[in-house]
Amino acid sequence: MPSLDEAFDVVIRSLLSDIAEGRSQPEGGLAQLMRDVVRPHLRSSPTGFTYVGEERGLHHLIGLHDQYDDVRERPGSFDADAIARLDRHVVEQARAWLASH
Repeated sequence: MPSLDEAFDVVIRSLLSDIAEGRSQPEGGLAQLMRDVVRPHLRSSPTGFTYVGEERGLHHLIGLHDQYDDVRERPGSFDADAIARLDRHVVEQARAWLASH
């Protein structure tokens, strides 16, 4: 049985691989990552609490997840091109994370 940290790594790698390889839509894949790994798992640290995703270098992807809402909530900023650009950036960041971890 893997340790909790090993299990997090397996799940993160699987979800990001699905995004990077086109098996899941970028926004949906990020939503699942946030729902299953990042948001429910806080860890105590010397400076307070951190999310598991922050410990594993997912900062950029976490920020991109929030940008989907930002694009849709700003009047006049929502268009298909904005979401498509965001999707491409998510795929790039997923690939970059996979290459460095």
